[in-house]
Amino acid sequence: MRSKMKLVGSAGLAVMVLVGIVLSAGAQTTSSGPKATVAVRITPTRQSDRPGGSAVSSDFLPGESKRLNLTAGDGKDLCVTGVWASEPDAAVGPAFHDWVNKQEASALHVWHFDVGMREVATDRIVLDLLWERISRSTPNDPLRGKQSIILREGQSHTIDLIHGAQNSDCMSVVVDIIAHVYDDAALQVKTLEWDLWFTGAQSGPVHRALMSPQGESGAFQFDPIPVRVVQPDGPDGATIQVYGQLKGRVRADGNIDVALTAIRFVTSLQNRPRLPRYFNPVSNSGQKNFVVRPGEAIKIVLPPFNSAPPVQFRTDPVTGERKTTVVPRTAQSAPAASEMSITVRARVRQ
Repeated sequence: MRSKMKLVGSAGLAVMVLVGIVLSAGAQTTSSGPKATVAVRITPTRQSDRPGGSAVSSDFLPGESKRLNLTAGDGKDLCVTGVWASEPDAAVGPAFHDWVNKQEASALHVWHFDVGMREVATDRIVLDLLWERISRSTPNDPLRGKQSIILREGQSHTIDLIHGAQNSDCMSVVVDIIAHVYDDAALQVKTLEWDLWFTGAQSGPVHRALMSPQGESGAFQFDPIPVRVVQPDGPDGATIQVYGQLKGRVRADGNIDVALTAIRFVTSLQNRPRLPRYFNPVSNSGQKNFVVRPGEAIKIVLPPFNSAPPVQFRTDPVTGERKTTVVPRTAQSAPAASEMSITVRARVRQ
């Protein structure tokens, strides 16, 4: 489920309203923002367990495109692999082109990957991939693919698989792509200090403080509160607990990329009625990506519980099809909910 995001400016405090299950702010595409290292790998599997494989990588800023290349097979051995990155003609000499031509001519399979970077955020990398595999057995009929891929840092995505000949030592080769957010050496040692304030408890804002190294997550948790504190028509005895994770990266310009994941868990005590349908699922989460200046506070407004109206289910007596009908609430049946929010402030530890 996707919804829209509201961004409201106010004096000294930026406010973001989280109104869907999963949301993120738009990508930052300036040169001072993060860049990613993307690698394509080819990994053989042999019956003899002999190690092998190759990988080629390059660094990307959002908007950049580059070509990476792989080969598999030399003669009858599929598990012999090779890699190279395509470079502008001015950057390489004739010897490099001769070597590439020999690699392609001798290989059983050649892959070309055109990688276009769309977004680099502190918790994910979004890229477009155009690829083709040219096989010696069918040189005029290449296999082609086009994908938009979202990768979490360190996560890989399988692109292709080729099985070896029967009774050969080489059982298969697997081609995949993997990405990491790239940090300059001076930024890798940074530590972030976080302050969080949860608004919604009866006693007023609740503060939590934590630290996290550059590019790593830090966990936070607030104590449970009664549902009826924020939702007057909520079930008696039910509680809400908000917890989650923060991940941040200091950029070259000194600003901080932030990824906030907040999880809200609703539960009822034993021997209490079941939660109303519009309180389900009992656990939901939201994600927000944004950029802040050190010391700047950002307020994240969590969605009200009654943002989704109740529904009725009906089974068609003729077709047996089960249909869902939304039941609008009247103003009297849906009391106004109090605001729940998390305010985040990040600073770089000196």
